[in-house]
Amino acid sequence: MRILAIDWGERRIGLSISDPSGILVTPLPFIENKGKDVSLEKIKEIIEEYRVERIVMGIPKDINGELGKKAKNYKKIGEKIEKETGIPLDFFDERYTTQLAERILREHPKKKTKRKKLKDSLSASIILEGYLARLKK
Repeated sequence: MRILAIDWGERRIGLSISDPSGILVTPLPFIENKGKDVSLEKIKEIIEEYRVERIVMGIPKDINGELGKKAKNYKKIGEKIEKETGIPLDFFDERYTTQLAERILREHPKKKTKRKKLKDSLSASIILEGYLARLKK
């Protein structure tokens, strides 16, 4: 079953996809966030292209594990994605994924501008890896 991970951001949307067996995770190019409707259309295209059967979306919980204003907004976006695509969507606590992605990329020899472009999709990969690990328990 192919699973699409979404790391929704205000400027960019990071994406990552699993292989059909749910073992390998591959980052996809990020989407420039040009508004919910435009971004949703691009996500629908990816869902069709990869024959996605499940979606996991990172949700930025507060330090105490509660849903803040931003997380509640992202939850509404995720619910809209699920409703409009008909694909089951789960949320995954994405606290610290961006910081982990930044730490990994700092060790990468590419220029800062290239690393910045990789950050969102790498964050989506970290979300997907965590989600797949949780499924295997």
